[in-house]
Amino acid sequence: MFNADKISSDLIEQISHHLTRLMRHLLGDSAQVPLPDQIRQNSEPLLAQVRLLVRVANGDIPGDLADEDCLADVEEAIDSICQALFAAPGSPRRYTIPNSFWDTDLGQVIRYCQMWQRGDDLITYTEAAEILWPDQDVQAARMRIKRMVERGELTGYTDPSASNPQHAARVSRLEVEEYSETR
Repeated sequence: MFNADKISSDLIEQISHHLTRLMRHLLGDSAQVPLPDQIRQNSEPLLAQVRLLVRVANGDIPGDLADEDCLADVEEAIDSICQALFAAPGSPRRYTIPNSFWDTDLGQVIRYCQMWQRGDDLITYTEAAEILWPDQDVQAARMRIKRMVERGELTGYTDPSASNPQHAARVSRLEVEEYSETR
């Protein structure tokens, strides 16, 4: 399961680093920049957003029980956090998320939340292989799924609740079904 405290701590470090670079760029190397502890002391709204996203990603808030306010809160939390991390000065609504972000715990949490918003769920490579190639050897079909994830044709996820990390790889059921329809 995802750990909200660890993700929050990492996020504050990233924001602090981003803020330091920005302040030094604008004001020079001698600029007084808030330390991570100062940011942490005043970041309860941000931390509440992280806790909400982690609860969703950990399955504590079932999608079928979420009301419109909850859906809106999740959408706002995702956008707010991405703005804090990736927005350029002067363009807070425009940001580009680097591919490497999706491999972080926070990136995975946000991906889970986006799936939750769509009413999607995760399936194993074996399940995906059985959907796409039911008549093919399962091992060969699983390898095809793995290569599709490596090429970016399917989005790869890690199941935080899997007891064996080697068997934690997952893909989106909706993506697999969509791919199946286009073949």
